[in-house]
Amino acid sequence: MSTYPIFRTKNDARRTPQNVQREKSRSLYLVYASQFTEYRTAIEAAKETFSQEQIWPDQCDYIIYKIKPLQKTASSIANLTNSTKKQGSKSLDHNRYPLLVSAHYLYEQADMLVDYIREYKEITDHQSAKKSKQRLILGSLHHLDSSLHDLMKELDKTIQNSGNI
Repeated sequence: MSTYPIFRTKNDARRTPQNVQREKSRSLYLVYASQFTEYRTAIEAAKETFSQEQIWPDQCDYIIYKIKPLQKTASSIANLTNSTKKQGSKSLDHNRYPLLVSAHYLYEQADMLVDYIREYKEITDHQSAKKSKQRLILGSLHHLDSSLHDLMKELDKTIQNSGNI
């Protein structure tokens, strides 16, 4: 029986639990980032829908259906950011606070938008109330789009600086 000496390669030396966690986090961040195009498309379609004179309940349901995954992704990003601590630290790395705040803020914006759309669906008789709610929804959609853009920038920074995740 022959035995071979065990050589530790440079790659093996870097396979610490922290580095493995860092790579898993980076991969998940990349997955989330790849979904943003779909969310931006959904937001643009919702803006177009709510710019029309008449909006049907099924259109409202469809917009809610498309916005809900955005909430889930924002929540997942926040959870992932919260769960990855800097090596040897019990607290969150201060460089990732903007990402965490952006994710929470986007979640809240999407949640408010869904509530506004549900309220809009319930308004049946009052045309002025519908128009007012419609303007509120359009403003919320623009704000959500801006929040998504901010989250995308922060996520991009985090991915680029993945050595600090």
